[in-house]
Amino acid sequence: MKDILQRIAGLRRHWILLAGLACVFVAGVGSGVVLLESGLAGKVKARLIAPPAPVEPALGWVSQETSLQTIETLEIPLGNVDGVVDGGGLDAVGETVLFVTGLGRIGYLDLASGAIGYLESGVPMNFDALREHRAWDEIEFNRKVFRAHDILLQHRGGDLHALYVTHHHFQDSGQICTRLSRADVTITDGIPVAVSDFDTVYEIDPCIDLADVDYGFDGHMSGGRLHESDDGRLYLTVGDFGFGGKKNRNERVEAGAPGDLASLLLVDPDTGMVEVIAEGLRNAQGLEVDDQGRIWTTEHGPQGGDEVNLIKKGGNYGWPYVSLGFSYGEAGYPRIPLRWSVAQGRHDGYEKPVYAFVPSVATSQILAMPQASEAFGIWRGDLLVSSLMRQSLFRIRLDGDTAIYAEPIPMGGRIRDMIFLDDGRLALMRDDKTLVIVRDPETHEDDAADAVPFELSGFDEVEALEATLGNMVSENWGQDLFRWKCASCHALNGEAAVGPPLAGIVGSRIGATEGYPYSPALSQADGRWKLSRLRTYVIDPAGAGLGGSSMPPVSQLNRNQLNAIFRFLEEDAPQRTVED
Repeated sequence: MKDILQRIAGLRRHWILLAGLACVFVAGVGSGVVLLESGLAGKVKARLIAPPAPVEPALGWVSQETSLQTIETLEIPLGNVDGVVDGGGLDAVGETVLFVTGLGRIGYLDLASGAIGYLESGVPMNFDALREHRAWDEIEFNRKVFRAHDILLQHRGGDLHALYVTHHHFQDSGQICTRLSRADVTITDGIPVAVSDFDTVYEIDPCIDLADVDYGFDGHMSGGRLHESDDGRLYLTVGDFGFGGKKNRNERVEAGAPGDLASLLLVDPDTGMVEVIAEGLRNAQGLEVDDQGRIWTTEHGPQGGDEVNLIKKGGNYGWPYVSLGFSYGEAGYPRIPLRWSVAQGRHDGYEKPVYAFVPSVATSQILAMPQASEAFGIWRGDLLVSSLMRQSLFRIRLDGDTAIYAEPIPMGGRIRDMIFLDDGRLALMRDDKTLVIVRDPETHEDDAADAVPFELSGFDEVEALEATLGNMVSENWGQDLFRWKCASCHALNGEAAVGPPLAGIVGSRIGATEGYPYSPALSQADGRWKLSRLRTYVIDPAGAGLGGSSMPPVSQLNRNQLNAIFRFLEEDAPQRTVED
């Protein structure tokens, strides 16, 4: 027992280290971060350190109280092979969870054995051609939102499964198309193997011509959620890609929503035939069919007005003509009226949502608790809605088709997707590349009584994969990490912000910024910030002999990620212009 406790304690220190940087060194020095290195190995190999020593994390369950019952959560790192790109989705067969990352890499986790890994082949997105196109360097083009959206497994008999993925695909003509693609995989003893290449099942009409929209690609408004119908066809949500909300696209709204955009489709994967189920859905990233046959979607509204919709066949849910929200403000204005809405903030004349979140919570997936569920029995019949911005699950209590209330349940990160496992547990995929398993300790009491931590097998190979793929979205991964996770607290112009300035920190005197309220230990320290000392301080401030740090934690930083930040600060960040 003592050995187990020591091992858990050591791993807690390890994960605290990996979580140690959103705004680095608020009390003294720092840099923060999250995410990984990926991309063209030849271009970044010379700048990468050797892969870290093998690490096989052993992870424990954490108890959490909700208003009606206790739940337990287990957080499992999936490895960050996409850098700053979000997106992706997950599905499961038995104890095997498959997931697609934002850049189309297929990973798996066998919950029975703890084996984790990635398939050699990925989703065909034609990313290399996009990097060579003029759009890549246009400031209006957001590289982060070119991505995969969802994954779905369909059993074909024995060990064979059809693997469906929704994703963007770049055409050499300068268009980005949303595709539904399919490949065959076998899953044997929990391990998937691809047995065919991906074929295109359906391509959304229209594709987005980047020149037509001035390279302002709204790929985060693609929808792309999948759900299998009873007869084997696939429900597919399609977002509006910004139509109805952008000035240079309004002329296309006058003739109605263009093509498949802003709709819910039903696709026959064998024939390619498509049926439109509902229209007027701005960006539905959640899709569920409950045990009563009701279809539910969650929709990203504009500013305010995220919706939970009960879908009626042939129904029109109003976008872009009605919404409970407004357009996002700019140039000092908190909000902008919707151009096409006659009565701002109203939803008259179209199908109304069952529930709306005001202010917005950035809804993603939706699940319906089965009426006969043993796990989470007190939640039977409730809806679970996941959130990106609020980093929570919202449990919505229903009375028939009427929503009564929504309870937020914090989940520690932006939730991209979630599914039910066969035994009633929940599996959530967060944008920080973490899989969260949620269980009912009463239903899974045998598991709850098991004191042995969950152990991963093969995570050392995943970490090595992080270090060799490189970041395909940016030439400077460290700069991306700094921009997204550090810049809100630390400036690079020599001025203090929430935390001290970090420009030129490597080689500068410790506690040297005039007027910044350092801790006593830092303000009285001698010497300069060498990389080795900087790294030690980030990992263990007390161990560096410089006192503690009040820097807020972020999740899952490994050695590769830390070194990318340090290299940026040492080699590429603007240097101080004043004598230190």
